[in-house]
Amino acid sequence: MLRLGIDLGTLPGTPRALVDELSILTQPAHLQASHSDKLTAEQRDIRRADMLRHALRDVRRPIIPPPPAPPLDKPPAA
Repeated sequence: MLRLGIDLGTLPGTPRALVDELSILTQPAHLQASHSDKLTAEQRDIRRADMLRHALRDVRRPIIPPPPAPPLDKPPAA
């Protein structure tokens, strides 16, 4: 969803490379490789959440444009 938001322009200033890097670094094998002790699935989830929270702390809220106004020559649908 984050990559989609970047591609649609709703997350200006967020580099796509950040999302690509996080997609790789949050995989189970990468999380395990960055720690010397064996991690359980729950521990990996916690570390993944911490990593994402830290990496995305500066990302601004999405800018969602308002829906287009209906044409003036047609009555609104009821």
